[in-house]
Amino acid sequence: MTLEEIKTEKDLGVYFSSDLKWRTHCQHSAAKANSILGQLRQAFHAWNPQSFISLNTAFIRPHLEYCTSGWNPHRREDVRIIENIQRRETKLVGGIRDRSYQDRLAILNLTTLESSRSR
Repeated sequence: MTLEEIKTEKDLGVYFSSDLKWRTHCQHSAAKANSILGQLRQAFHAWNPQSFISLNTAFIRPHLEYCTSGWNPHRREDVRIIENIQRRETKLVGGIRDRSYQDRLAILNLTTLESSRSR
């Protein structure tokens, strides 16, 4: 009997790869959050800071933070994949689109996903 070699396995919503890197999980989490973000963009055309916080907390952030204590990405490219979702979604809030990412976070009273994982 031979054992089948697999590259990626999903267990309890977390993707494990044979090389023990989290890139696959980061990509899947970002893709799921991106899909939800697209649906929210179609449903809500004007976002104010209060609606953004509600929608972000309820629909997007859980996908980006699920089980982070176990898979906390340490490679810059994995952090960038996850952080880019929040970068894009903060641009949807009216009146702050042209500001820098750090300014948008300060206005919305948020932290980067990386710093929230390290707490």
